[in-house]
Amino acid sequence: MMIKEILIAALALGATAAAQAQKGDTFLSLSAGGGLHQLGYSIDNGSRKGNAGFTLGAGYTYFLSASWGISTGVGVQSFKATATLNALTKTPSVDAEGDADELRTRYSGWKEEQRATLIDIPFAATYRHALNPKVGLMASAGIKLSIPTKSRYKATGGTITTTGYYSQWDVELGDLPEQGLRTYGDRPSDDITLRATVALLADAGATYQLTDAISLYGGAYASYGLGSMLKADNKPIYLKDGTYNGLFASNAVGKVRPLAVGVKLGVMWNFMK
Repeated sequence: MMIKEILIAALALGATAAAQAQKGDTFLSLSAGGGLHQLGYSIDNGSRKGNAGFTLGAGYTYFLSASWGISTGVGVQSFKATATLNALTKTPSVDAEGDADELRTRYSGWKEEQRATLIDIPFAATYRHALNPKVGLMASAGIKLSIPTKSRYKATGGTITTTGYYSQWDVELGDLPEQGLRTYGDRPSDDITLRATVALLADAGATYQLTDAISLYGGAYASYGLGSMLKADNKPIYLKDGTYNGLFASNAVGKVRPLAVGVKLGVMWNFMK
């Protein structure tokens, strides 16, 4: 008798879940969250660290069956990274008097911060599974197009010192501002030129049904840029005439990928109900 009652209860629960997850369910969603959003790149004789960022999104999901659907939408994500450079570069040069020398540029604790805001257009497959009439699981995986909208750098610390080494006399000269040999401690900032890229995306979490039409969502997300957003350049970071090009417009950085992992909360509205 007990087994029969359990089977009846299980069938009733399955029927309830199926009734709430039918083919043709169409959801609109709004979500917000944050986590570690970094601009991934490597730099010689230096280090890079990621920083916190936010994500905002509006989505559309259409279920082709009780379990599987397709999703798209639009979103905004912020990214930030900070590089610290300790390096010595040596470049053949000629001074103002025509004598050959070696321009030595020392970066001492030089810090540069980069920020970028990307518009995302995702395309994903979505899976859902009802645990009971109120609670379910949902996961998505796919790709997204990430389009940069606003990107800037800002120097935040350290110094750059230029000297001239004359091998013919075995002497190194500095503190000659009129010849570009000086200590640079300015804090320049400027725009960064980045390109659109494609990224892998994934998120997974749980849903809680408030009404027949409205559910809450909470979960984790991750994305990984497949291509570089940066066009490589051969210019040095800092020029003898005092021009600061920035890391992303120099030969110090070759590839930049957006990387993100975090948590988000959202609201889903089944407007078919």
